[in-house]
Amino acid sequence: PHLRTKRNVLHNPNCYYDYKVASNEVMQDFINSLTDEQIQNKLDSIMRYLCYQDKSLIVPQENSANTNPLSIKLPSKQTKRTMQVLKRKSLNSSFSLDDTDNICAFYGKVVLNLFVGDKGNGKLAYLKLSINGKTRFQINVSKNIPNDIDNGKMYNIVIIGNINKPSQGEVFSPPFTIKLLKSNCLK
Repeated sequence: PHLRTKRNVLHNPNCYYDYKVASNEVMQDFINSLTDEQIQNKLDSIMRYLCYQDKSLIVPQENSANTNPLSIKLPSKQTKRTMQVLKRKSLNSSFSLDDTDNICAFYGKVVLNLFVGDKGNGKLAYLKLSINGKTRFQINVSKNIPNDIDNGKMYNIVIIGNINKPSQGEVFSPPFTIKLLKSNCLK
């Protein structure tokens, strides 16, 4: 066979990378269809899959919504079901303007600091995420203020959301603001 007809990737059959990344609309619909408990279970599964995975214990398995928490089964117009995946992005990697407005599962090991203040009728709360001593991200958590964070401690974290685009005239530089898809899309 001609070299162009041979697969030149080393991924297992049905690997995460063999599937199309779900669009923002598909992800929004999918998350909105889940209950709060299902979202927390999904975040727990993503954290185990991305943050705690022992590479030496991996047994090749078919990619399915049951084995890969980033997979999403979607009903198609036919009787077959199609699968797409939630894009993943390490918080330790570099970010560009191309990364803004794309819904992703952000993950990584970060130092957390929670800042809470009063704002008119309610509380204003921001979670600052620091990597290597520098604040790289901030998240508005006013709707669902976590009460189990020790400021300055290292945590594994998973977030489903997107990075906001900078306003007109602003420079795209840290700290980036991550907008949660729903107020409980943070673990």
